[in-house]
Amino acid sequence: GDIIMKKNWERVLFGFPTLLFCFALIILDAMGTIDIEKFGYAVIGGWVATLINFYYRKAKKEEKEGGGES
Repeated sequence: GDIIMKKNWERVLFGFPTLLFCFALIILDAMGTIDIEKFGYAVIGGWVATLINFYYRKAKKEEKEGGGES
């Protein structure tokens, strides 16, 4: 059960900031502080790329470490 807990914790760790971030973008857009069309896509794209990169590297690392078991 330890691995599952770790996975869920990681999901929370990334999901929560993502939700807050999206929420902040929506509020800022509603207030007219930012233009989500110009600003949002670049930032969201960067965030998504960072997440994908992180998970991809992690998966590769786990593959190497746990390769003998399968």
